Amino acid sequence: MSWTTITKPTTGTATKKSLADAIIDDLTYLYGQLATSTGDKTTIINGSFEVDGDADGVPDGWTKGVLTGGAVTLTGNGLADTVCQSGARAIKFVHPGGGGNGGGTLTSTTGFEVTPTKPLCVTWQWYSTLSTLNNLVDISWYTAANAFISTTNLATVSTGNPSAWQLQSAIAYPPATARY
Repeated sequence: MSWTTITKPTTGTATKKSLADAIIDDLTYLYGQLATSTGDKTTIINGSFEVDGDADGVPDGWTKGVLTGGAVTLTGNGLADTVCQSGARAIKFVHPGGGGNGGGTLTSTTGFEVTPTKPLCVTWQWYSTLSTLNNLVDISWYTAANAFISTTNLATVSTGNPSAWQLQSAIAYPPATARY
């Protein structure tokens, strides 16, 4: 979904459904683009996966990667599963069993600025239907020219995964040359 420039109707012109649709679509677009920055807090754009304007099953501002035999599905209100902890949407990774296959990745396509001298506190919510799946949360660091530097692993859980929604947090320290 993209921004649509709307023209104001003239006085006395009946309001049409197309105008209401354009307003709703623009508000949805803006909601998905919203990233707040309050003091030391930055939120990833569409970090709650609420907006999928093109209805392709991938939240706007994110890319998914599916590993062999796996699945990555947008779930929530009006979609397949409706068990969400915060907001109306979640991402579901499916592993069919067996070693070396299944699951996938979800990567934000809209980074945000970081400062090497300032630690980054990251929070997320997750759970797993099996306690022995390998679940990861990583941060990829980039230079000011958007060149990849490295990855910091915030969580790797392969035994004892939470079986109910659980809030997690970790602190990451950007490399000296990181800007995003």
